[in-house]
Amino acid sequence: MLYGEWVVNTVKPFIDSHYRTLTDAKHTLLAGSSMGGIITAYMGAAYPHIFGKLGVFSLASWFSERDFLRFCDHHPLDKTSKVFIQVGTKEGDEVDEEFAPNMNQAYIDASLHYFQSLIRTKMPLEHIQLLIKANEIHHEKYWANHFLEFLNFCLEE
Repeated sequence: MLYGEWVVNTVKPFIDSHYRTLTDAKHTLLAGSSMGGIITAYMGAAYPHIFGKLGVFSLASWFSERDFLRFCDHHPLDKTSKVFIQVGTKEGDEVDEEFAPNMNQAYIDASLHYFQSLIRTKMPLEHIQLLIKANEIHHEKYWANHFLEFLNFCLEE
């Protein structure tokens, strides 16, 4: 994936050379929501030596679930990694219903399937946090509301 290579080979080295960072995976976080959640999960699996803490908010892998899970199942994260997964129970809207008859459930299922993939690849349960939040929608407000929880979970030793 060209975007992943660009982040790993251009963006991260730029940040590490211009700012005071701890460059190892243990201290490198990546987070995204919706399609950014897919990219985050993908890049964590593709580059486990680079990204050790992942925030996956409202994972939208439902449109290519089989391929996404196959990749995750065959590219396990480092066992010291941490993954924070958050999804609301009302993620879908009218437009989404054109893609799937129950988009709310599709988002929940995508998050649960990713969680199960992490377990299949022997990720320690204490390194995964899954939040399914009643009545939360697919919106930046809710992702922001849980961002501090993500940071607290990932940064605790």
